[in-house]
Amino acid sequence: MAKLLLNIALVNLCPAGKVCAQELSASGLRLSVLPLGRADAVEALTEGRADLALGFIWDLPDTIMGDPLYEETFLVTDLPQALPDAPLVSLDAYCAADHVLISPAGGLRGVVDDRLAAMGRSRTITLGLPAFLPALAAVVSSGALLTLPARLAQGLASGFGLVTATPPLEVFRFPVSVFWHRRNSADPRTIWLRDELVQVLNL
Repeated sequence: MAKLLLNIALVNLCPAGKVCAQELSASGLRLSVLPLGRADAVEALTEGRADLALGFIWDLPDTIMGDPLYEETFLVTDLPQALPDAPLVSLDAYCAADHVLISPAGGLRGVVDDRLAAMGRSRTITLGLPAFLPALAAVVSSGALLTLPARLAQGLASGFGLVTATPPLEVFRFPVSVFWHRRNSADPRTIWLRDELVQVLNL
């Protein structure tokens, strides 16, 4: 029996999407995963190149529907010697350290930098990388701090020999959602897959 082929867009390499893809593929589905930015994910849904998108998208057009899956926050990760007080890290130590930034768009400033600026503080970003795994590898080789989504840190940091800590400042939480085109709202395949994603994420 042929497997059902589904195309899933991972918005800015959404970490939950990687877990979902692995679990759903193991259940007998054929999956094609598309790592896309927000605008490209909306375009892929509109053109029918993606059945669903996972991640965080704001300013949705009326043609794109979405349901929140869970709320995500952040953790800091680094080598044990760089985070000796983990799971705590002081604001002074955080600001004094070098940092790696996950930046799909290529910039060297993120939401943490905006929050620090509002507090009259700053940090030094020495390297920006477009994906999570290269960023974690860079932390191992450089000892720089990395602030990343909590579920990803909890799932991957220990495999790199890294420890995690709570950020010493309040960083905004964001909803990770599943998105689809309005024309597929009553499609049984789309409805079934959305239900499966909820189960995979243990919601």
